[in-house]
Amino acid sequence: MTFRRRPARHPRRLHGQFFRQPALQPHLRGHHSGALPAAQTPASAGVCLDRGARGPLRRVLLCHPRPRPGAAGPTRRHVGGEVARHPARAGLCRTRPAADPARAPGRRGCRVSLRHPRAHAPRQPHQALWQSRDGGVPHLHPFSTPAVNLVSLLYDRAASIPDLPAIIDGRCGSERTFDFRHLEREIHACAARLHAAGVEKGARVLVLVPMRAELYITLAALWHLGVTALFLDPSAGRHHIAQCCQRTRPDGVIGIPKARLLWWFHCPLRRIPKKFVWGRQLRLHAGAAPPPPVAETTDDHPAILTFTSGSTGQPKGAVRTHGILHAQYRALRSAIALEAGEIELATMPVIALVNLAAGITTLIPDADLSRPGFIRPGPVLDQCRRFRPDRCVASPAFLSRLAESSAEAATPLASFRKIYTGGAPVFPRTLRRLESAFPNARLTILYGSTEAEPISHIHWSEVTAADRDAIKSGAGLLVGPVAPETSLQIIDDRWGQPIPAQTEADWRAARLPPGRIGEIVVAGEHVIPGYLDGIGDEENKVRVGDTVWHRTGDAGTLDAEGRLWLLGRCAVRFELEGRPVYPFAIECAAVETFDVPLAACCAPGGRPHLVLPDTHPGPLPADFTCGPHRIASVRRLRIPLDKRHNAKVDYARLQRLL
Repeated sequence: MTFRRRPARHPRRLHGQFFRQPALQPHLRGHHSGALPAAQTPASAGVCLDRGARGPLRRVLLCHPRPRPGAAGPTRRHVGGEVARHPARAGLCRTRPAADPARAPGRRGCRVSLRHPRAHAPRQPHQALWQSRDGGVPHLHPFSTPAVNLVSLLYDRAASIPDLPAIIDGRCGSERTFDFRHLEREIHACAARLHAAGVEKGARVLVLVPMRAELYITLAALWHLGVTALFLDPSAGRHHIAQCCQRTRPDGVIGIPKARLLWWFHCPLRRIPKKFVWGRQLRLHAGAAPPPPVAETTDDHPAILTFTSGSTGQPKGAVRTHGILHAQYRALRSAIALEAGEIELATMPVIALVNLAAGITTLIPDADLSRPGFIRPGPVLDQCRRFRPDRCVASPAFLSRLAESSAEAATPLASFRKIYTGGAPVFPRTLRRLESAFPNARLTILYGSTEAEPISHIHWSEVTAADRDAIKSGAGLLVGPVAPETSLQIIDDRWGQPIPAQTEADWRAARLPPGRIGEIVVAGEHVIPGYLDGIGDEENKVRVGDTVWHRTGDAGTLDAEGRLWLLGRCAVRFELEGRPVYPFAIECAAVETFDVPLAACCAPGGRPHLVLPDTHPGPLPADFTCGPHRIASVRRLRIPLDKRHNAKVDYARLQRLL
């Protein structure tokens, strides 16, 4: 059966049909098919809902609502806040044309096509309930849920500052510059191409694109369509890739030409139905058809899904929804002092997304960012001299490479005004060298994790001589006051044991006072509340009432001023003379004492060792005393590091070496 579209006035009487009739807000009238004429104001709004057991709601009608004469009965409160009244006759609910021609001019109305964006009402059973409110326009469920889509932030920037460079990418001298208008056009072209290939809202697409302009064009195009972007670490091995693909079942994969080698040799990737390659199916400057409208997404719609290694052997899927990324943007905007118009040397993909939303130009380094501690600093320094960036957010390993090369050339990087570093331990020794390389910059230490960014931060100028002496004596590493958006608590270290759900009173009682060392747990709008399929929730999450707290796995303490001190990972704690020892505190003291870039402490077989880098030129002492602890063995060895930041000690490999 087909229906002809007519100007909307009042619903047709059609036997067996039930209608939901949302009155559009005044500013929307005339902009949607089925909206009220601009001069027509509803006296009251009516909605017909179904709550029985016969069948689903089939149609939605946008019309001028009128109360049904004679309707009476007890009132009910709907979840959307509307008042429901039983009709005088159950089973069929009809509306009558208004008697006032000024309120209902012209023909009697039509039905809205099922393809209309407002035609997807929730399907409810058949017991007609008449809803009416005297005066005003009600907020109807589910249309009262605010639509949130991250790509709208970028489009707002394209409208307000279209000519400002958004991304500068490529080798110095042959770089590519995308202003916000150009970036928006590329996103539209990519979204149109993906939509034409059948990529629709709700799909999951694996992204195998390194940090370059195409990565952000791909991400924004996927969000434009309401698609979840999936990221995994190809270097983690075949088993990791197979597990991730089996659990997520991606609908498509987007990569650079080199990424085709992965799906040629990995069966799980080869089975993904839709494949797109930048330079072939996806091209820059492609004059594609206009894209579909921006998909309406809610706060809980997944935007990014990333995988990290799990302690149980299964990878943990961290789901960042549009709401969480919005909250993270708000938290980082204050933590790293974002100012539109600045140029940032960006090394972290998430920070570059924040830059685009804030109207900051992102300069992508000409370097292999997968190994930040082993980059070639020359090309990056050329970029800095050419574009003179104002700020940088990077790991200490990346910044140390720039500082070393700058010191060798005796050319300090004077254009930088703000330097933020984190993701790995940032020792005072490192900050002193960065202070020389970036003489005009304010150095800030950031502490956070994949699940919660940021947690705390502190400026290097706020670290006093007494604080540095405390670090040297084994108090840990100072990472500053807790961010205002973050709730933080220190509890007894029970790492490795699940914590059952707590009441608010029990959770308050579990809080340790300042000065006591324990496990760091955090909560906040920007903290990921759970993992994909719940794998990892039991050991990493604690439910307290309606709040989910994240167990960071780090040990720490709060001082009398409310500042956070880190003592390292809870999992590597060992016992020495009947007392718990957190090796990171000893490592911080050794770095300051021996003036080395890093140190490591572990106790294989119950015997503690302090390990200094094999590049340490001085003689080794017989032992090392740190506070109440005495380490009887000091060795020189090449310290194994993590693959991501090249700055964290890989304790498992170190114990095998010892």
